[in-house]
Parts: sequence; structure tokens; C-alpha cells
Amino acid sequence: MYPLIRRYLRRVDVLYLAICVLCSALSVVVLVSLGYSQLGSNNKASVQVIASLLGVMLAIVFSTVDYRALARAWPLHATVAWGLVLPTLFLHNVNTGVLTIGYDAGGTSNYSWYRVGGMTFQPAELAKISFILTLALHLSQLRGQVNKPKNLFFLLIHVIVPPLLIHLQGDDGTALVFLGIGLIMLYAGGLSHWLVGGVLVGGVVGGGALLMLKPDLLKGYQFQRIMAILTPEDPALSDITYQQNKGKHDSLNSAHLIKEFLFRDNLPINYDLRHQPRSQDLPDIAALNFAINILERQTMIECKNVVGYCPLIYTIDEVEATDIDNPLDFEFAEFVYKKGL
Repeated sequence: MYPLIRRYLRRVDVLYLAICVLCSALSVVVLVSLGYSQLGSNNKASVQVIASLLGVMLAIVFSTVDYRALARAWPLHATVAWGLVLPTLFLHNVNTGVLTIGYDAGGTSNYSWYRVGGMTFQPAELAKISFILTLALHLSQLRGQVNKPKNLFFLLIHVIVPPLLIHLQGDDGTALVFLGIGLIMLYAGGLSHWLVGGVLVGGVVGGGALLMLKPDLLKGYQFQRIMAILTPEDPALSDITYQQNKGKHDSLNSAHLIKEFLFRDNLPINYDLRHQPRSQDLPDIAALNFAINILERQTMIECKNVVGYCPLIYTIDEVEATDIDNPLDFEFAEFVYKKGL
């Protein structure tokens, strides 16, 4: 047993494998920390542990196989990977019972997922591995001749077609990753420095000019997503900002900010009694008013609450937050209504 392990360790890049294991362990630690501090559950950490163990096991298995043999087996893995990707180009949220094809996992018109029972997976990740292997094989066959026009033409087709297919899925982020991998591999494979510089300059200038001449080239939501990153405080983009934060927030709940001198158990909780600030300098404290509660049904069932494990707090003013619990509240609400405030 030990001789086999020693022989294996001599054949593989131990440092690289150790870095992969360390990154997986770090992801588990981060999710456990989030589970205790924000999520209220370690379910995500448990899933990450299982996924990390499977990933390490597969890495060990595949590292025992000659990568050249994997590259030469491209008809098999390319057929499987792209055979899973292609149906998602045409089938969107098609439920066949246990399996959903073209599942929109993030509510962003990105139909690149499959859902099997309660689990989801993205076949583009398999296609990414196949793409790297096939492009590596292609480059190895053209060693020293990458810059010849005919060879470069077919290499560019090899690099450009997969991102275009992923773009048709609606997953532009993954399409850009494919394109980046392809261009870096071309450069590492011997692409001329002049060609690289020309492509980068041409891409920036040409892309900018194209957007100026045809501003509707970007879908409306894509433009809004860019603006939501640049100006996240813009209230007109609050729904887009929520959507982009959906990966880390599982509910949106409204609140209004209060600046009061608050005490608990006869002690101040939001300021230093010996260095009392002005009321306007008190920290903003968000008080939930439950005017708006947006979350998935499953999240509400799990939390037994309209507030998720990791809520996104959306602030509204006190007038909008008016709640009627007694006759005085009703009188105030009626006054606000009549005044049109």
C-alpha cells in the first residue's frame, strides 16, 4: 500500500494537489463560519464538504491517467459534455418529472442548469474541462506553427464557438470565462505578441464603437446589471441589486432607520454613556417594519419566518413604514393619506 502511495506522490504535482485541498478546506471553514454568524444553519457547509471530498477523489483518480490519453479521448468527453449543454439552448424549464432541463437557477434568464430532485448542476462545467483538453490537443498538434494563417483560423473557431454556445444559454459570465481560457491558452501555445496586442486593442476599440453605434446590443437587464455595480445606491436599480445579491441573501425585508438613544437592562446599547454623541451622529439601526417581505416559499418553511437566514435589508422612510396597530396610528395614516405625503 505504502509503495503505491509513494509512487503516486512521485508522479503527481503534490504542491498543486495540496493547494487544491487547502482551498476546498478553506471554503468549508468559511461556510461553517457563515452558518454560525449569518445563515443559522450549516447545511451549505455540509454540501460543500461532500462536494469537496468528491472533487478531491475525482482529482486523484484523473491524475493517475495520462492527460494525453484524456485529450485523445475527446470524442467521448466532448460528446457527453456538449450533449448535455445543447438541450439547454432550446429547452427552458422543461420538467420531465424528476429532471428539469434548462433550469433557471438564479432567476436571471440563465437556463444553463439541470435540476435533479433537489440538486442542480451546470453541464457547462463539464464542457469547460473538455474544452481545455481539446484545445490543448489542438495546440500540441500545431506546435511551432500556431501563427500560420490557416492554423490560426481553425484555432480561433475552436476558441470562439464554445463561448457563443454558452452565450445562447444566457450565461454570459461563463461564456467570458471560456473565452478568457481560450485566449490565454492561445498565448501560452505560442501566439504572436503582436497579434495578442492587436486583438486586445481591436476588441476594446471595436466593442466600444459597436455599443455606441448599436446601444441596444446589450439587453436591457445586462446594462442595468452593469449600472447596479457602478451605482448600487440608485433606488431605480434596487430590484437588479437584489437579484445580483441573491447569491448571498435569501430574503428581502423592509426596514426604517432609527436614531434614538436606546437602552437595555439599564445600559445604553448604541452609544457610550460617557461620550454621548449628538442624535444625528448615532449609528443607523434598521428596525424591521414588515412592509415588504420577499423570499422563496422553501426558505420561509425552513426558517419558519418571513426573514431568511441571510436577509437583505431594504430601507424605506418612516411614512412608507406606517403601521396601524391602534387608533392613533390610524389617525396618522389617515392624515398622511389626505395630505398625499
